[in-house]
Amino acid sequence: MGPPDAGNSAKIRAEPTGKSPFSGHSQTRVRVLAAMLLAVATVALMVLLDLKVANVAWRLAGLFCASILVVGIVLLLPADWRKRLGTGTAAFVAACGALSVFLATPGTPPPAPVVDAQAMAHYVAEGPFDQRLPQGLLAGPVRPTSIGDPSAAGKLNATQVPVEVPPSSPLAGVGMQIYAEVEVYPSARAAAQRGRAQLKFYRQLAGTQPAAGQTIAGFCDPRGPNAWVCAGVRGNAYAETTLTPGANAFAGLTQDITSAMLSYAMDKAKLATH
Repeated sequence: MGPPDAGNSAKIRAEPTGKSPFSGHSQTRVRVLAAMLLAVATVALMVLLDLKVANVAWRLAGLFCASILVVGIVLLLPADWRKRLGTGTAAFVAACGALSVFLATPGTPPPAPVVDAQAMAHYVAEGPFDQRLPQGLLAGPVRPTSIGDPSAAGKLNATQVPVEVPPSSPLAGVGMQIYAEVEVYPSARAAAQRGRAQLKFYRQLAGTQPAAGQTIAGFCDPRGPNAWVCAGVRGNAYAETTLTPGANAFAGLTQDITSAMLSYAMDKAKLATH
């Protein structure tokens, strides 16, 4: 028998082998790369859920997506890899699941700052009063004062801030008298109860209904024909200012003085907050 025909040899060499560029090791590399990308996406999703998403429904949806990604990672691994890894793969999936549950559970928020009411009362009574008063009014050294109202029985203390009208003030010569005081209570709720009681009392005294927009946060009423009284509540503090004479033009001034009293109390509350 003679040598094979040269044409037939060329045909044999030209016949396709049946292998694609993505077969064998190439296909394995692609699958492993895809699994790694899914793993990165899973971790990124978990971090996003923990840091940016507070809504429970969205967190659960994210957890479901993360679980699907973990399943996809396992399925993308070549069969011989899964067989070799065995227990390791199962441990990886379990760890991812535990991490997902941990991150998908909203963390406990840090405790809210707490005001030490006793310390706040001490700071308010100690002074000095450092708020700017309107119309050039000046504040003297703070001093304790007595409040006999039944609604003030629960107060920790009451502090008067003497307000003087210096000759340089545009109010000099009016004959103005001002009584301003701050009361500190064990809680914001107790201060609010005091405010509600006083709001009701002054409305009954004046025979008027609450003006629009006036609440325990800030209210003013005429106290007889010759005086204005303004009061308000912030946090653990209740403040009240009485001003004579009671011209309507001085209602805003009385309110501004009360606001300064409350700002003073809130500054002291910050010192007592931990």
